[in-house]
Amino acid sequence: MSDYALLVLPAVNRVYGQAAPALTAAELGVFGQTVLGGRVEGIGHREIGGVPYVTFTAPSLSDEDVRHLSNLSSIHALFELTEGGERLRPIGLSRLDRYDDDLLTIPRYTGKTNESFTKLLVNLALVCGTAARSYLDPDTRVRVLDPVCGRGTALHQAFMYGLDAAGVEVDGRDVDAYETFFVGWLKDKRLKHKVEQARIRRDGKVVGHRTDIAVGGSKAEVKAGGASSITIVEDDTRHVADHFKKATFDALVADLPYGIQHDTRELRLGDVLPAWLRVLKPGAALALAWNTRAVKRAEILAELTSAGVDVREGPPFDGFGHRVDRTIQRDVVVAVTPGR
Repeated sequence: MSDYALLVLPAVNRVYGQAAPALTAAELGVFGQTVLGGRVEGIGHREIGGVPYVTFTAPSLSDEDVRHLSNLSSIHALFELTEGGERLRPIGLSRLDRYDDDLLTIPRYTGKTNESFTKLLVNLALVCGTAARSYLDPDTRVRVLDPVCGRGTALHQAFMYGLDAAGVEVDGRDVDAYETFFVGWLKDKRLKHKVEQARIRRDGKVVGHRTDIAVGGSKAEVKAGGASSITIVEDDTRHVADHFKKATFDALVADLPYGIQHDTRELRLGDVLPAWLRVLKPGAALALAWNTRAVKRAEILAELTSAGVDVREGPPFDGFGHRVDRTIQRDVVVAVTPGR
């Protein structure tokens, strides 16, 4: 067994920065139970040279282990502790990210979720379901759904990983802002892409639109559907199954509306779960975040259990609660659809 230390990425948001070590430790615990095969032990915190680290013990890390750890949402650097823990031997990271991170950091708007937290949600949904076996494989198409995508931070994170992403958002202004930014970003980066749009009709009326964006390394690849794709649908999330086939997605992430100042829409999880689950593959994982000041954890767990999914409980899955601001205390729950 060897000892390791993980340096947490500094956060621009001070409140999130304070929570980041504990969130990273919980995320590492989930990785340890899933993609690292239960070989991570003794996760804790330690100051080295006055700087806080997340520490853990594991057998010698394989190249694949390092590839998984490199994608932890707040990892800045990884070290093996040597000479009784007095020296740090750096371990080179091998991140999955395929594009410049300004895709995530440029957009700024009221109510935007912290990029590191969005990455944490995406990671949990990937490693806890059947996607855990394939999300690192560039030859396997993994599809991620955000059914309440807002202005698309989760879609961008999935795209950064080279995955296919789809989102549904009822606010047409958010959808338009997302499309304007993303298409402009693709042009600025000189990435080959194709944009297709179609109106959505229901009961003889236009209720929204759908945009499909294929991205690839060449025109031929784009014409064939792209190396990866993003779809965003302007519609109520209750109609998600109208837009995607049954058992389409490998993972689902959702930062549920908080029901406070910047977002007063009401969304009852029990009302939308049947449609969401219909488009998920067997064994797909859901990672959901919400404001516990508005809805208690027990209520969320009851809705998920009633829908027939397997809720992950106990350590480390109960370690993601943290303060966002005076009105929001955020938590995360992970569940897996039947079939795994």
